Order: sequence, then C-alpha cells, then structure tokens
Amino acid sequence: MTSRIILLSISILAYTAVLAQTTNQSVTALAGWHHNFPHEKIYVQQDKPYYVLGEQVWFKVYLVNAVDHSFITPSQTVYVELLDSAGTVMDKRNIRIRNGAGNGDFLINPKWPAGRYHIHAYTAYMLNYDEAFHFIRPFNIGDIQGQRNGSKAREEQEVEVSFYPESGNLLCAIESSIAVRSLDEHGFPVAIKAKVLDNNDQLITLFATNEKGYGKFALTPLCDDAYRIELVDHPKMLAFPIPEAQPSGYSLSVKNVHKDEIYVKVAATPDLTLNDCYVVGHLRGDSPWLQDGLKDNATAFKIKSSELEGGVHHLTLFQGNGIPVSERLLYRHASPEQVEIALQGNLAQRNRQTLKISLPPSVHQ
Repeated sequence: MTSRIILLSISILAYTAVLAQTTNQSVTALAGWHHNFPHEKIYVQQDKPYYVLGEQVWFKVYLVNAVDHSFITPSQTVYVELLDSAGTVMDKRNIRIRNGAGNGDFLINPKWPAGRYHIHAYTAYMLNYDEAFHFIRPFNIGDIQGQRNGSKAREEQEVEVSFYPESGNLLCAIESSIAVRSLDEHGFPVAIKAKVLDNNDQLITLFATNEKGYGKFALTPLCDDAYRIELVDHPKMLAFPIPEAQPSGYSLSVKNVHKDEIYVKVAATPDLTLNDCYVVGHLRGDSPWLQDGLKDNATAFKIKSSELEGGVHHLTLFQGNGIPVSERLLYRHASPEQVEIALQGNLAQRNRQTLKISLPPSVHQ
C-alpha cells in the first residue's frame, strides 16, 4: 500500500511539473511569436462617413506595429481597395507610408450603383496571415438626392440582424450573452425591438437595439431546441434564426462587476473538463500573464482593472496540451490624458488660425 501511495504521489508531481512546463511554454511561445513574427495594424481615416455618386473619397492611412504602435514595421506600402457589395475591386491605390502615415483618394464614378461599399487595406506582409488582420470598413454611397431608408414607407423597409455570441459560439446548457447588430437594407443602423422565442413559440426574453443598431440579450440554449427573434415594432413581423448551439466546447465570459473588478467565467460542456486548462492574457502580444487552477466544468476568477494597461486585451483559453480552444477580448479604458491646446495669433473673422497641440508621451505610443 505504501509503495502505491509513493508511486501515486510521484505521478501527481510529474503531471503537475509537465502541466507547469506546458503553461510556461505557452506564455514564452506567445511572447516569442510576437517578437519573431511582428504583426502590423492599419487604420484608414476617411473624410466623412458616407458619400453620394460623383464625390471624392479622401482618406489617410496609418500603419504601425501592432504591439507597441511604433512606426517600425516590415512594410512601407499599404494597398487600399474600394470594393462594391459583391467584393469586386472598383478602384485601388498603392499608398507609400512615411513616418507611419500616407494619403490617398478615390473618385466615385457617377455611373456606379448606389449602395454598400467597403474600404479594404492591407500590406503584402499581411498576406501571410488571415484576412481578419486586414482593415475593412463598410460605408454607403447614395444617389444625388442622398436617399436613405427614411424615404421608403415603413412597410417596405428591410432589416438585417447579425448575432455575435460571446466567446464565439453558443454552447448547450451554458448561459451566453449574445450581442446583436441591426441594420437597414442600405447598411445604416436602425433601432429595433424584438422578442426571443423557442421552437414551441414560448417567450424567452425581450430586448432592443439602440439608435446605433447595438443591443444584447442572454440565452441558455438547449441542444434539442431552436431559437429565433421576431421584431415586435415592424409591420412585416420579420423573424431571424439564432445560431445553433454546439453540443461540445468551451466558453469565456467577461463582466465588469464594478469599477475595479472584472469577473471572468470559464465553462465547458459536460463531456469536457477544465482541470488541465489555463487562461493566458496579453495586451497586443505584450506582457502576457497566466491564470491556472481551473477546475471541473466551470470556474471563475477576478481581475483587478487597475492592474491592466489601457487597450484591448486578449484572453485565450488553452487545453493542457497547449491548444487554444476559446478566446475573448477585454477592453480596458485608458486613463484620460491631458492634452494642451493653444491658439496662436489673433482671432478674427476669416483669418487663418494656428492651433498648437501638445500630447503626453504615452499618447504618441
């Protein structure tokens, strides 16, 4: 009996050592990967949010290192495309980047159809990675009258609804927060009110999106049921199916409990376990941290908001073998920085004025 206990103790210690080595390797590999394969980040600033046929689209491109936002990047050229709703390239510009930025423009052909268009920007280096790293922004081009959905009778309006379950997928018997985006047929945000129903037409909950088209609701789906939403403020009584719940998987849920405390819940379906799993967090690949000690099918832990830097943090759930199985983004609002603005010259009607703007060092980063 004594020898069995000793062997069991040795086995547990060996397993613990292997798990610790795996978790440390994941953190080290993450830091090394971002160092050896630097990612780039692109932002395209347009002169206005929507246009009419025949107008000029003026834009400025910013290219920075995705980790530290410095101008040190593998590329010096950004390719900017103007796409129609079908993804056809209508026009293209090669923008030379100097000191992290470059300028360009598109002329909207008056003969093009009005509707939804996209700005698509990327570098040749980015083609080595998934298109999710590219910059893509939709915008609208109207006719000369600038007609929008308000010109149509409400009975004729169409609505598009998109669902974004927290952590990526709905899982059977696990509560999830589902973000909703509602747009009209021209791609403009539209406010809606809706009810959530199951396959037996039983009411689950009610929710609404705001004037920007954003809303959310909570749902604990069952695998043998189907769910949908129905608009309650639309004459057509439009209905939209909610994505089907998956029978197996992991989820990450993040909630701001109060000002300085973030509540993170990790869950797994009954066929899986969290016993050998761990969470790695990082800010743009920098300063990764580790949370282990997850147990059973559900574990929660807290993060001090004051201990996080401002920006978008990635939380990734790994299995014991180092395979990522779920991810969640966490936004930490940066502390307000004081910006000094001074007017130089005499203020007079139609006189040219100069503003001197002084930014704190952290803003430059």
